Amino acid sequence: MRVADLIEELKKLPQHYSVLLVTPSANEEGLPNGEDYWAVEAVGKESGLGEWGSVIRIDGGNL
Repeated sequence: MRVADLIEELKKLPQHYSVLLVTPSANEEGLPNGEDYWAVEAVGKESGLGEWGSVIRIDGGNL
């Protein structure tokens, strides 16, 4: 997803909503075990990440 795509999707949503980052979680054996929810704490840019090149970085903290 590109920044422009993300912006277009976010424009469709109420601006007063909070943003969460959701990632798959795994148990001790590495098997899927639901989802983890992260609060978005910062957004920035980073460059030189291999095949991705320059990217937008979203940093989060555990809820």
